[in-house]
Amino acid sequence: MVDFFEEDGKRIIPEWAEEESYTWANEESNTIRNALNNKLEVFETGKDKKVLAVAEDEQILCEDLLLKLFSYRSGDRLQAREVVQHDWFKM
Repeated sequence: MVDFFEEDGKRIIPEWAEEESYTWANEESNTIRNALNNKLEVFETGKDKKVLAVAEDEQILCEDLLLKLFSYRSGDRLQAREVVQHDWFKM
C-alpha cells in the first residue's frame, strides 16, 4: 500500500525511504498515476477487443481523490460529504 501511494508514503514514513535494505518495488510502475495511465484491454466472447484509457484530466482528479481518501492521517482524510463534492464526481 505504501508503494502505491509512493510519494505520500515516503513523506509519512521517512525512515523507510532512507533504509538501505528497503526498496520501493517497481518505482516506475507501482504508483497511482501509472496505474491510471495504463490502458485496460477488455475481451468479450464473440466481440472485438476494446482498449479503455482514462483521460489525463480524469487521471489527475482521480489521483487527488484517492490520495485524500486513503491519507495515512485520519484527520487528513475526506469526510463523506467532502467525497461526494469532489470534482471527480462532477465529470
